[in-house]
Amino acid sequence: MRVDKRVEALFAHAAALHQSGKLKNTVYCIGKFVFCLNQDHTILLKFVVRGEVFEHPVSFEASDYDSQEIEEQDGVVKFVQRDSSGFDRTKMCSTPNFTPQQIVDVFGGFGKPVGGKVTLPSAVCGLLEDNLSHVEFRGVDGCLSIVQRNIYTGTLIEVTRGKLGDIGLGLGDGSLEDFGPIALRTDDFFALYSFAEGVDFWFGGSDVVFFKSTDSSVAMSGIIGQCVYDELGGELVQTKEGG
Repeated sequence: MRVDKRVEALFAHAAALHQSGKLKNTVYCIGKFVFCLNQDHTILLKFVVRGEVFEHPVSFEASDYDSQEIEEQDGVVKFVQRDSSGFDRTKMCSTPNFTPQQIVDVFGGFGKPVGGKVTLPSAVCGLLEDNLSHVEFRGVDGCLSIVQRNIYTGTLIEVTRGKLGDIGLGLGDGSLEDFGPIALRTDDFFALYSFAEGVDFWFGGSDVVFFKSTDSSVAMSGIIGQCVYDELGGELVQTKEGG
């Protein structure tokens, strides 16, 4: 199977994010969907690609991605490069622990977005610091509060609705349901904006946060599971497996 340039660009971007540490992830492809699950199993992204691209499901570690020509059989994924000199290069890697169908079931099991919608443009990233490891979201007095903290030194950055109004950051209009802290890695949060200029988030209606790209040219949506700083790991998958 040979994927087209659009899908190849998505794979290459996922691999680059993984290698840079921005979003370490595994990739799952089935039908017209590409899923990326981060290493802590706390963020699951779904992309919709045009056409029935993947006649046979494929899954791999993003860091292993090597070629547009991909085959998977008996738990081994192969990336094939065909050289004009007449030689073929095949990279063979183990597949992840989950199958694409299992990831489809996990994603679908959470249902549709619920809660209050807040739109956060990429500008919000400029107010945060990449050397603080986590971003924390809270609903306070009907508006969204974004906090970064150094859990070792006590340093704290808070982004809230300012005296000048919304200032284009979409931090809520006072009608958002109050909710407790939801944290994710700063690098993972920033990674969302490498795919889209703006992201809609649904807060307060569930134990998970739903999100979706505001850019009609990027068919990206996803789910953020609960995590508490150094105790990250497995929340989305464990929840759907009854763990």
